Amino acid sequence: MLIFAGFFYILKIFSEKKSIFTQLTLTNSFIMYLLKVKGTSNLPDFVQLRDENMKLLAYFTPGNAEKSLVTYGFKRSKRKKLMKEIPSLDYGILTKIQTR
Repeated sequence: MLIFAGFFYILKIFSEKKSIFTQLTLTNSFIMYLLKVKGTSNLPDFVQLRDENMKLLAYFTPGNAEKSLVTYGFKRSKRKKLMKEIPSLDYGILTKIQTR
């Protein structure tokens, strides 16, 4: 019984996140922040994508960025802009990106 409750909770969270990302991609002007996090010997590097309120939108590895951005529902134009910025990011520096 507990397994089913956990599964439905995760399903609910995923469906809520998907609708949030869909709403965010429909806006004309959107400010986002990218933060590249240095990994350890056991963990890979990660990139955090946050909105203007510093709410975490996406969390992915730089090598898997495009696939993750497609999963989160970002339009192609925003994905291209983000993919250009990710390789040039410095670790631990918050980078502001304005997309349209």
